[in-house]
Parts: sequence; C-alpha cells; structure tokens
Amino acid sequence: MESLPKSVHLCDQCGRSMLKVHRRYRGETYCTTCYYREFKHGLCPCCGNRARLHRKHPKAVCLKCENVGKPCVRCGETEFVIGKIVDEGPVCNSCSVHFRPPRKCTYCGVSSKYLARDFKAGFAEPACPKCRRKNHATCSVCRRHRICMTTETGQPICKNCQNLGEIVCAECQAPVPAGYGSRCEMCSLKLRLNKAVDKHSAEFTIPEIVPLYKHFCTWLVDASGLKKSTSAVYRYHKFFLEIEGIMFAPITYEMLLSKYGAEGLRRWIMPVRFLSEHFGLDINENEKLVDSEHRRVVNLMKRLPDASQVKRILDAYYQFLLGKVDKGETTIKSVRLALTPAVDLLKAIGVDDSPTQYQLNIYLRKKPGQRAAISGFVSFMKSQYQVDWELPKKATKSKIYARQEAELKLVRLLRNPKSNPTYRQRLLMAQLRYFHGLDIKSKDVRLELKENDNKDKYVEYSGKRYWLPD
Repeated sequence: MESLPKSVHLCDQCGRSMLKVHRRYRGETYCTTCYYREFKHGLCPCCGNRARLHRKHPKAVCLKCENVGKPCVRCGETEFVIGKIVDEGPVCNSCSVHFRPPRKCTYCGVSSKYLARDFKAGFAEPACPKCRRKNHATCSVCRRHRICMTTETGQPICKNCQNLGEIVCAECQAPVPAGYGSRCEMCSLKLRLNKAVDKHSAEFTIPEIVPLYKHFCTWLVDASGLKKSTSAVYRYHKFFLEIEGIMFAPITYEMLLSKYGAEGLRRWIMPVRFLSEHFGLDINENEKLVDSEHRRVVNLMKRLPDASQVKRILDAYYQFLLGKVDKGETTIKSVRLALTPAVDLLKAIGVDDSPTQYQLNIYLRKKPGQRAAISGFVSFMKSQYQVDWELPKKATKSKIYARQEAELKLVRLLRNPKSNPTYRQRLLMAQLRYFHGLDIKSKDVRLELKENDNKDKYVEYSGKRYWLPD
C-alpha cells in the first residue's frame, strides 16, 4: 500500500482519507460524515449551551468546555477567550491569527497569514499588512504613526493636525497638537502612571507595603523622568511583590543577595538604590563580589562532564582550594583564577584520561601567561596523585629574541630563492637555527639535506640527525 501524503489524514471511524480533520475527540479523528453521525445536538452539562455532543459518552461536554483551564498552546496564558482550537489544544484570541492558513493578498498577490479589511483606509477586500499600512507614516507634528498626507514642504502630517491644528489640553490647559487627542503627552503619561500604581497597589496582600511602593514610584519619577518611569514601573512592581513576604523583618542587603544573587540584583538596581537612600540599606560591595565569584566558579565546574575522571580530579582540587579559603590563606577570587587554567588543561584531554607532562608542556606553550596560575595545580597533582610533573623552564628574553630573529632570517631566504650552493647552505643553517635552536657559525661546515626510506628529510651534524619539514 502506498503511503499517503503528510497532508492527508485517515478517519478513525470509516477509514476514509481526508485533507482536513473535521473533529478530534479523545485521540480519535472524525471526518465530516462521521462527525454528524456520532455527534448529536444537546445541552452541555457544564455551560448549558446547545452544542453537538458525542452520543456514546453521557458525560460529554462541548468543545469550549472541554478546553477550559488549558493554557494557550502558543503563549501559555491560562485566562483568555478561546479564539481557535487546533490539534494541540486551545489558542487565545490574540494568537489565533498565527494559525490561519496563508492566503494571497487581493492587492499585491503576496501570501500572508495576516490578511484583514480596513474600510477607513479604503481596503474593502482582505489585504496584507504592507498594503494596509502603505499610506501610514509618522506625523511630523504629533509624532504619531498613522495615515498621513504630505504637506507642501514634503513633510507627513495626520488628518487631525492638518484640519484642527492645536487644541487645549483637558488637564493642564496647555496648547498641544490635535493629533495627541484630548491630553498632552505629559498628562497622558501621568494618567497612565497613576492607573498602573492603583492597579498594582490592589495586588499586594500586605497593606503596609502599599505606601512604600507609592513612595518608590514618586521617587522613580524624580530620578528617571516621567516617560521612562511609566514603562519601568510595570517591571519594578514584581520586585515589591516578591519582597512583601519579608517586610515584617528588617530588610538587609544580605537577605536580598541570598534571594536574588549579585546577578539577579542587577535587574533591580533602582529599587535597591531607593531602599539604600531612604531606609539605610547598607550595600556590601565585598559580599557582592564574593557572590559573583561563586557564580563564576560554579560555571567553571560545569565545563567538565559529570562522573568523569577529569571532573573527579577538578572536584578534589576545588575542595583543596576551599579548605585554604576557610583557613584565610586565599580568597574566592584566587580560587577562580587557580581553577581556570586547571579546567582548560583537563578539558583538552579525554574525559577518562589523566593529564601528562607532555600535555602540560603543550598547554603552557599555547598560554605562557598561565604559568604562575597553574603552578598550584601542578603542586596539588604531585602531592595528591604522585605524578612526576615539572614546570618547563621559562624561556628567557634572549632566547625569545633569538627565535624571532631566526624566523625573520628564514622568511627572507624563502622569499628570494636561489639555486647556488651558498644559498642552500645558508637556508639549511637558518632552518636548523629556527626549528632546533642550533646556531652554526662556522663557514667551513658543509651541510647536506638527506632523505630516508619514508621520504623524510634530515640533516646530520656532529653525529646527530635533525629532521626538517618539507
């Protein structure tokens, strides 16, 4: 039997194929014919409205009552008006537009889910958002985005500002552009802020916190301005809702730090500043730094897989460092700086392997600046795991400069190749100096490039072989 396309469904009752499922009920699909045969008109036992109910289920309810209490499958809201019911569950009225099948716009022909009519703008047929807002612009007078016309100077202007000009604000009696409406911008923001404060105040369960919250809102307007405060007050309201449970005890910075952490308190900078200025909240910068360092250490420890050999080594080293912190021999910041190179070294090897001297040398060759930081981990591994590790000798500045000089000389020779014997001798000496640190100054030495059976190239000097790259 050939498989059906993904867009074709089978009715669980009669087995017919259908392009769209007419109804899903208790995990079964119904085509149009089976739906009208199995679902008969009756009164819903929950809401009392007339609806089609399954005839074989005496406790069956209507489709809306069946989805009451379920969250919207898109936004997760629990209290909403059902706008659409899809296979996954109910969809709120605001999100239902996203589940519409795309259709072509009557005017531009582009497929869109968001077709709508706008009779005021002259769109009697469904049009896409781009077509409907084609005549919209930001008014140059009231700064509102709406249908605009063009002035003689080429500036967009809305209908109200064009026809009415300026009007008087109903609150402060100041002249304002007609596009603002009945109030000026400042009076509208004040009204919006007062409504938000009254709404938020009614949500508190402890009456004593209401004056504190209103005091904060007044302070916030003075500190940040009316426009910024009006939008920010909705966010800061959550902070006072969360701390109202500890209002009976004196609020300390340690209590807030234990509840939110240093990272979480960054979201509540303004409320913490308000409590500090008006209620003497002592902000302990040292405690904040310690909490931040603890969080960074936890993130470092998560970089290695659990139940692995390298993680066990790191855990043992971490406990060793914490013991030094308890004795006052180091700080949590030093613990984080000591763990960083240890994590990088352990992460570069297999999860069930142990680090070796060779891997330590490779790590310090890539990150020579971590030599002092990783010395504590090397001492710990030698004492706890009896490894034979030694920190490689630190290269002196003279050796570093000598290698840089050898590199520059080798580059100059390779950029101007020649075929004479003198050039070949100089090139071999430069390669030996750069790759092996062998400085040959005698002009009487004759070097010869040789190959073994594997085509590997080498030079013999003083009874030793020095391999060179191709």
